[in-house]
Amino acid sequence: MLNISNTFLKSFKIYLRSNSPSVVVSKIALFFTVINITLGLLSWFFLSNMFSASKLLENYGMDFTSFLVWGVVFNSFLLMSSSLKRLPNFVYSVGYKRLVMSRTEPFLFHIVYSILTVLSGAVTWTLLQVIVAALIFKVKIPSLYGLLLSIIVASIGFIAETSFEIILDSLPILFDKLRYYPKVVPEIFQTVSTIASSIYYPIEALPLALQCLSYILPKGVTIQCIRYCLILNQQFINYLFILIAENLLLLPITYIILRKVVKKAEKEGLKYTLPA
Repeated sequence: MLNISNTFLKSFKIYLRSNSPSVVVSKIALFFTVINITLGLLSWFFLSNMFSASKLLENYGMDFTSFLVWGVVFNSFLLMSSSLKRLPNFVYSVGYKRLVMSRTEPFLFHIVYSILTVLSGAVTWTLLQVIVAALIFKVKIPSLYGLLLSIIVASIGFIAETSFEIILDSLPILFDKLRYYPKVVPEIFQTVSTIASSIYYPIEALPLALQCLSYILPKGVTIQCIRYCLILNQQFINYLFILIAENLLLLPITYIILRKVVKKAEKEGLKYTLPA
């Protein structure tokens, strides 16, 4: 327990030293971030004019602009999971060796440091998106209860999405033939996951095969559950059960796979570096 506390404090101190407050409050950085968000939302808004989905949106209790903006906002939050999916490759890094030599739990250190980074980035980015969307677009603001419920679901979905990505990024390490193309399998799954989720359009607009995938892949289940939470539709409970079941399945698998990754790295002497 003492070792865990020391690891947490060490990662927290290093995080504070490596993140200058001036970066967060920089007026120039804030200005360009707002511009980036605005252009991104505008591009999808204009593209949405090519797609008529008025009948399909009846189940979601909002216009297409609100549907689109909330989908993009929560998808951006889930994308922060990419900071944690590097755990398999972290085993082969110099930082991992140094932490082992300093008798620090390397995985715990990396997870705590990544979570701190993700939380600060996710909260800042999500809040900015919501503020910009509310000011520039006529977005339907959900009730406080619906918003809090959505944040809880997004957090559960974040864990499932992270576990799923870690498993995918472990495959090139566990299977030698995939090492020359380490990003192919994860990128394919991420592309399919984005298409199958209801980020930019209702799930009902997709072919039946992709609709089925949306009920399996963590991102699709999370976004759909959030949409029903925002309007306090009781159907969110069904998706929440699926999401919890996915976590119960993915977390043990992720733990087992990471242990195999560590064993393989130790067997190779921690000398192997994955190709860029």
